[in-house]
Amino acid sequence: MSSLKNSAFLRQFGLMLGLATLAPSVHAVCDDVSVSLQAGLEAAIVDYNTNCAAGQTMTVTVDGTITLGSALSVINNATTAVLEIVGDGDDVLDGAGSFRIFNLNDGNLHVDTMTLQNGSNTEGGAIRNFAGSLTVTDSVLAGNTASNVGGAINMQLGSISVIDNTTFANNVSGTSGTSGGGGAINNGNGTLTVSNSTFSGNAVLALGFSGGAIQAFGGSATNAIVNSTFSGNSSRNVGGAIITAASLALTNSTFSDNQAPGGGGAVSTQGSSLALNNTILANSTTDGSTATTDCLTFGSTIIFSAGLSNLIEQGSGCGTPGGDFIQADPVLGMLADNGGAVETMAPGAGSPVINAGNNAAAAALLTDARGAGFPRQVAGAVDLGAVENQQSTSVEFVSATGSGAESLPNPALLTLSTSDGQATVVPIMIELAVLGGTVMDDFTATTPFTIPAGTANATPFAIPGFAIVDDTDAEPNETLTLTLSNPSQATLGAPSTMNYMIEDNDTIPSPAPPPPPAASPGSSATGPSAIPALGGGMLALLAGALSVLGLGGLRRQRRTR
Repeated sequence: MSSLKNSAFLRQFGLMLGLATLAPSVHAVCDDVSVSLQAGLEAAIVDYNTNCAAGQTMTVTVDGTITLGSALSVINNATTAVLEIVGDGDDVLDGAGSFRIFNLNDGNLHVDTMTLQNGSNTEGGAIRNFAGSLTVTDSVLAGNTASNVGGAINMQLGSISVIDNTTFANNVSGTSGTSGGGGAINNGNGTLTVSNSTFSGNAVLALGFSGGAIQAFGGSATNAIVNSTFSGNSSRNVGGAIITAASLALTNSTFSDNQAPGGGGAVSTQGSSLALNNTILANSTTDGSTATTDCLTFGSTIIFSAGLSNLIEQGSGCGTPGGDFIQADPVLGMLADNGGAVETMAPGAGSPVINAGNNAAAAALLTDARGAGFPRQVAGAVDLGAVENQQSTSVEFVSATGSGAESLPNPALLTLSTSDGQATVVPIMIELAVLGGTVMDDFTATTPFTIPAGTANATPFAIPGFAIVDDTDAEPNETLTLTLSNPSQATLGAPSTMNYMIEDNDTIPSPAPPPPPAASPGSSATGPSAIPALGGGMLALLAGALSVLGLGGLRRQRRTR
């Protein structure tokens, strides 16, 4: 009998052990946990809802890819407890095109270094934030869909969402074809803050309020976007990137290549306030090729940062070109990896956005959109847009001494060094002083002179506005002392002074031979009998010479005979 009892006990223990192995662990306390299966993630959410108290943080580390086979439990914790979902950059939560990934009813959800993809629902394909606090950092939300609004995230009521260093790519709302808005984010009545992030390829497929990347329509909603890039987003109405009927502030952000058939390819506002600070709105189209307005407003108030510190290529009801903003092509590169966590659009050579910003409007920004290692202000005024030109340049002579023939008008005496080894992206103005020589006779010079953007790195070039004059004067070689000073948008390298010798190419002519003596009157000017006429003084000298020779006495003797 005892052996039967032992056998039954062992069978029961074995069964319990097997169940414990198969079933997800449900924690009795708010413990950190690592998960690689949906069951573990589900258990962690239930644990957070049930056991995490005010002031506690539960960290759930995702290992690998978890593809959902059903919807996860709603996140609901009315305390200040925080649920952290953390990866290492390669970890993925996949909604399989059928399920929303997170449903935040109440509580504090932090998503860090994760990819949330292929989530799907009526609203908020990846995340629905009803009344909680959501923070998404260093993450990617891609390929999520909503049949109505908020392809990736839908915000409602008094929810708070903070997005930092995150990419929203190819999220879509309005897949039902009847209504939609906010291809990436829909903000119903919450507070949205976005920084150092990029929105690309997001779209709204249905007609409606729209906003290919962000739609904000709640009257009490607030939206602040800083150091962020919007490119390639589209709507079927207005607001290719953003449409808002709520307060919106854009600071040092770049909008380019967004599409909206009704205009306002970058931003459209309706009866709300729009603050533009050091921001670029440009290159909008109706269909990818036909240009349209970048900014479109209806009954809205627009506040510009001081000075011409915003660029709108084409605007409608968005202020006055040349008075409120710069109207020009911003000369931007393609959306690309320019360093940092997200793709950006860097200003090209000669871009008018470089050093065109208002420093006060960017005073709180330590870096540009790329983060650490990319300071927000490098030289002079801050740049417009999400990317700060990081290139620094020094200008110097090729050597401290040099020489060249007078016939060489434009010797290559200068060179420059850029920090990235690329051609210069900004024009550089610099002063030149010349000592020695004679202006206009030996050289011409313009000061200050400008080195154009696009000048090659480490390649000698002639001084703009300076030339040697090839005159016809025979003269000794001359030495000019050239000195550079006061560069703008660059520094002085070494050497900044050069002694340059002009080698004269004119020869001194040989002296002309003296003219022949004049012939005496009545005599031929040529032949052996031509004797110059002698004056009285010369006759006396001749007589004296003959007397010395004794010829004079002979003559006298003959005369007395």
